[in-house]
Amino acid sequence: MKIKIEMTLNVDAEELEAYRDELGYHGETLREFVSDWVISDGVGSLENALMNNGYNPRAVEVVA
Repeated sequence: MKIKIEMTLNVDAEELEAYRDELGYHGETLREFVSDWVISDGVGSLENALMNNGYNPRAVEVVA
């Protein structure tokens, strides 16, 4: 099953740009940085919850 998730976030651009730059992610736009961060943390959180409760953490995969 595929589930498409879309959302809009309000962000403090100056704060996030400073953080992105401190981490050394100079090749990404702010949009890419935030999107990648939210996706990876969200998927990771779901995988951890599955594993911690006896389910297969590979039951979720980002496809696009």
